Amino acid sequence: MASVHRDPRFPKGPWNCSLTLADGRRVWRSTKKRNKREAKILCDAWQQAEIEAANGELTQHREQWLEGKQKISPRTRQAYKQVDWRVPCLLGTHPGKSSAGTGHRS
Repeated sequence: MASVHRDPRFPKGPWNCSLTLADGRRVWRSTKKRNKREAKILCDAWQQAEIEAANGELTQHREQWLEGKQKISPRTRQAYKQVDWRVPCLLGTHPGKSSAGTGHRS
Protein backbone atom coordinates (compact mmCIF):
# COMPACT_ATOMS: atom_id res chain seq x y z
CA MET A 1 0.00 0.00 0.00
CA ALA A 2 1.36 3.40 -0.98
CA SER A 3 1.49 6.31 1.43
CA VAL A 4 2.67 9.93 1.40
CA HIS A 5 4.98 11.56 3.92
CA ARG A 6 6.83 14.83 4.40
CA ASP A 7 10.40 15.16 5.52
CA PRO A 8 10.13 16.62 9.06
CA ARG A 9 13.07 18.90 8.31
CA PHE A 10 11.03 20.58 5.57
CA PRO A 11 7.45 20.92 6.87
CA LYS A 12 6.41 22.97 3.81
CA GLY A 13 8.38 20.88 1.34
CA PRO A 14 7.10 18.39 -1.23
CA TRP A 15 5.34 15.17 -0.28
CA ASN A 16 7.19 11.89 -0.74
CA CYS A 17 5.62 8.64 -1.84
CA SER A 18 6.46 5.34 -0.17
CA LEU A 19 5.54 2.45 -2.47
CA THR A 20 6.39 -1.16 -3.28
CA LEU A 21 8.02 -1.83 -6.67
CA ALA A 22 7.14 -4.75 -8.93
CA ASP A 23 10.23 -6.61 -7.67
CA GLY A 24 9.11 -6.28 -4.02
CA ARG A 25 11.44 -3.49 -2.91
CA ARG A 26 9.96 -0.67 -0.81
CA VAL A 27 11.14 2.77 -2.04
CA TRP A 28 10.57 6.48 -1.51
CA ARG A 29 9.96 8.81 -4.45
CA SER A 30 9.41 12.56 -4.40
CA THR A 31 6.06 13.55 -5.87
CA LYS A 32 7.26 17.15 -6.20
CA LYS A 33 3.78 18.14 -5.01
CA ARG A 34 3.07 20.40 -2.05
CA ASN A 35 -0.62 19.54 -2.01
CA LYS A 36 -1.19 16.32 -0.06
CA ARG A 37 -4.29 15.30 -2.06
CA GLU A 38 -2.45 15.63 -5.40
CA ALA A 39 0.55 13.77 -3.99
CA LYS A 40 -1.65 10.90 -2.76
CA ILE A 41 -3.37 10.58 -6.16
CA LEU A 42 0.02 10.45 -7.91
CA CYS A 43 1.39 7.99 -5.35
CA ASP A 44 -1.61 5.67 -5.73
CA ALA A 45 -1.24 5.78 -9.54
CA TRP A 46 2.44 4.81 -9.26
CA GLN A 47 1.56 1.94 -6.94
CA GLN A 48 -1.18 0.72 -9.29
CA ALA A 49 1.28 0.77 -12.21
CA GLU A 50 3.76 -1.29 -10.17
CA ILE A 51 1.04 -3.81 -9.29
CA GLU A 52 0.06 -4.12 -12.96
CA ALA A 53 3.72 -4.51 -13.94
CA ALA A 54 4.15 -7.29 -11.39
CA ASN A 55 1.06 -9.08 -12.74
CA GLY A 56 2.00 -8.58 -16.41
CA GLU A 57 -1.09 -6.44 -17.05
CA LEU A 58 0.88 -3.34 -18.00
CA THR A 59 1.89 -4.86 -21.33
CA GLN A 60 -1.76 -5.32 -22.32
CA HIS A 61 -2.51 -1.67 -21.52
CA ARG A 62 0.45 -0.48 -23.60
CA GLU A 63 -0.68 -2.57 -26.57
CA GLN A 64 -4.20 -1.11 -26.37
CA TRP A 65 -2.76 2.40 -26.10
CA LEU A 66 -0.48 1.85 -29.10
CA GLU A 67 -3.37 0.51 -31.20
CA GLY A 68 -5.29 3.70 -30.39
CA LYS A 69 -2.51 5.86 -31.81
CA GLN A 70 -3.62 6.04 -35.46
CA LYS A 71 -1.90 9.25 -36.56
CA ILE A 72 1.71 8.42 -35.77
CA SER A 73 4.48 7.68 -38.21
CA PRO A 74 5.86 4.15 -38.56
CA ARG A 75 9.14 5.37 -37.09
CA THR A 76 7.41 6.73 -33.98
CA ARG A 77 5.45 3.47 -33.62
CA GLN A 78 8.75 1.55 -33.73
CA ALA A 79 10.22 3.85 -31.05
CA TYR A 80 7.19 3.18 -28.83
CA LYS A 81 7.63 -0.57 -29.29
CA GLN A 82 11.30 -0.29 -28.28
CA VAL A 83 10.25 1.48 -25.10
CA ASP A 84 7.70 -1.31 -24.62
CA TRP A 85 10.68 -3.71 -24.52
CA ARG A 86 12.97 -1.60 -22.32
CA VAL A 87 10.56 -0.57 -19.55
CA PRO A 88 9.68 -4.13 -18.42
CA CYS A 89 13.38 -5.03 -18.54
CA LEU A 90 14.21 -2.17 -16.22
CA LEU A 91 11.34 -3.18 -13.93
CA GLY A 92 12.61 -6.75 -13.99
CA THR A 93 9.32 -8.15 -15.30
CA HIS A 94 10.07 -9.00 -18.95
CA PRO A 95 10.40 -12.73 -19.61
CA GLY A 96 13.31 -12.30 -22.04
CA LYS A 97 15.31 -9.82 -20.00
CA SER A 98 19.03 -10.16 -19.49
CA SER A 99 20.30 -11.18 -16.08
CA ALA A 100 21.74 -7.72 -15.50
CA GLY A 101 18.36 -6.07 -16.19
CA THR A 102 20.00 -3.45 -18.39
CA GLY A 103 17.31 -3.44 -21.05
CA HIS A 104 19.45 -5.24 -23.65
CA ARG A 105 18.60 -8.67 -24.98
CA SER A 106 21.07 -11.43 -24.15
